[in-house]
Amino acid sequence: MFFSANMKLLGVLAVCTVLLMPCVMSQIHEAIPCDSQEVVALADLAVNHINEVEKQGYKFSLDRIENVQQLKKDGGENVYYIEIDVRETKCHILDPRPLSDCKIRPFLDTKVEGDCKVIVVTKAGAPSSVDGYRCELSPDSAEDVIEKCPNCPTLLLPNDTGVLYAVNVSLHKFNHVSNHMHKFQLRDITRASGKGVGSPVMVEFSIQETPCRKASPLCSLIALISPQNGFCAATVTPAGATAPEIVDVTCELYSTKVAPDSSTAPLEGESGTVASPEAATVAVVENNPTAASEVAISPGIMIPPKRKRAVQESSESSEELLIGTGQAGAGSEVLLKLSRFPDLPAHLTSCPGVRRHPEHL
Repeated sequence: MFFSANMKLLGVLAVCTVLLMPCVMSQIHEAIPCDSQEVVALADLAVNHINEVEKQGYKFSLDRIENVQQLKKDGGENVYYIEIDVRETKCHILDPRPLSDCKIRPFLDTKVEGDCKVIVVTKAGAPSSVDGYRCELSPDSAEDVIEKCPNCPTLLLPNDTGVLYAVNVSLHKFNHVSNHMHKFQLRDITRASGKGVGSPVMVEFSIQETPCRKASPLCSLIALISPQNGFCAATVTPAGATAPEIVDVTCELYSTKVAPDSSTAPLEGESGTVASPEAATVAVVENNPTAASEVAISPGIMIPPKRKRAVQESSESSEELLIGTGQAGAGSEVLLKLSRFPDLPAHLTSCPGVRRHPEHL
């Protein structure tokens, strides 16, 4: 009787094991080589996705693959949990040029690196898709830069008084001197640097076309159909004992307006633009001491606050967090998925992978 009962118990355990085995197996993560062609393609896909969905800052370029875990599911679906290093480029996130044409920001320009965790889903007969990502971005500290280059500028906070002034006078000068029909307004300050009080301040910021005509003090309340966006880099040199303030600003616009014919031209007070798919155009405002002396701070410019990236007086590099998903409105869901990101050993012989952007000054 005892033997019979034990046999029945073993039989039940065997059946349970067989039934539960697929569930257990389906949750097993497998470390995948970081140099696998499929993995590299998925990592590039993830970086391109991040560059497409982000609206502020700069484009990123894949630097190195750190770890890849694969989770196989029913129906031929595979979930890849990929940890990657990225490097900031000099291309603004709205810049239409391909990533391959964007230069990596070098160390002496205070490079910014990022550690990203991305979830990519593949399924037979369907295109691969990014299911979510989380990136922690951090610039090199001012101390690290100064140690190798004592005369190099270091990052300033976007809400620094000198930075705000430099952005204001630069944008005002661009609007004052350029030949565009409409005025442009500030979108966001993306970067600022300098060497200290009394030295030139370098700023980078994005702009957007407004319905306000330069030739009229009135501003239309009708929003533009397709406003142009742009990116500006400027250097503002403070006035000296005998020298006037110098404002050098260059703005790159990402689409060109097509001049409307007389039958479709908007009336005064109305607005309307047509975006052209042509390549980006560059509008350079030549330095002119006379014009610069006429520039005043525009009280109508609102400068949004932005999280700091680095502080000159601190040895700690600040961090900026980017969290996104491949599906609109799935914020809470992607946070849950990212919270379950596996913390497992990487493939022993191939991870981390080789850097695409070795350190250089």
